[in-house]
Amino acid sequence: MVNSRFVADVRRTVFPAYRPDAEWLEQGMTSLHLTRICTVLSHYFPGLKPADLFALRSLDELTARFG
Repeated sequence: MVNSRFVADVRRTVFPAYRPDAEWLEQGMTSLHLTRICTVLSHYFPGLKPADLFALRSLDELTARFG
């Protein structure tokens, strides 16, 4: 289960229609969205880069495997 704070931050600042159960790109996010998500989530995941979100394709994967 993903932290609801992550979801709220992404919805509030980057992508209001964000669904944590779906992959980033499946939702229609662009590389600009992913860059902005990295900025928001870097507070929780120091060193996070947009390329990481292509390998870790959802917030569930990110929280389970980052680092």
